[in-house]
Amino acid sequence: MRTGVHFGENPHQKLIEHHRRPEDAAFRRITEPLSVDKVLSILAEVFEVSVEEFNHRRRDSVLRGIAGRFLIRYAGLTQREVAVKIGAGSGGAVSRQMRKVRVLLENERHLRRLVERAEERIKKLRQTMHKPQGGIAGPK
Repeated sequence: MRTGVHFGENPHQKLIEHHRRPEDAAFRRITEPLSVDKVLSILAEVFEVSVEEFNHRRRDSVLRGIAGRFLIRYAGLTQREVAVKIGAGSGGAVSRQMRKVRVLLENERHLRRLVERAEERIKKLRQTMHKPQGGIAGPK
């Protein structure tokens, strides 16, 4: 028997119950996600590599960690979904790659500038996506 006052359902608990795994129910920024292809193409241009490079496993490469960070933030994917897209073994592998990038960003100015440039490109893209098209002309 339940006692006490019931204030309604906890929305976070509801999310957790309806996901395959509870960690999938993390609160994320609610914005219109960009396509995976668009995010990866912007990263490829900024980092001057082909899009396919994000799928290749290379020692000491930051590309997969950068891709993970951007795909989660701007395409709205989970770490597990990123792992599938870039051919990483698991969501945990993506997490480790992103952690490595976070540490490198603190120390490497060149990498930090590239990431900032990619973020600026994505912000500009979003602004152009949200500009009203046409409209009603005002009085002359």
